[in-house]
Amino acid sequence: MVYVDDFIIAGDLTNPKWQAGKKKLVGLYNWGKWERKSFTLCGVQYVQHNDFSIAMSMTEYTDKMAK
Repeated sequence: MVYVDDFIIAGDLTNPKWQAGKKKLVGLYNWGKWERKSFTLCGVQYVQHNDFSIAMSMTEYTDKMAK
């Protein structure tokens, strides 16, 4: 049995090699909800930019904790 908590994958959605890799990964597990571009997970805000880089921030989470 394999337990997987979270994955983050990024790439060019139009690239056939990336699409094939994602399809293979998706076929390996039962998945819940998929998020794209911008989302919050466990207090961390993730934003994927057009150059496929990913920025992560906990500013919103820590601001709430400081109040």
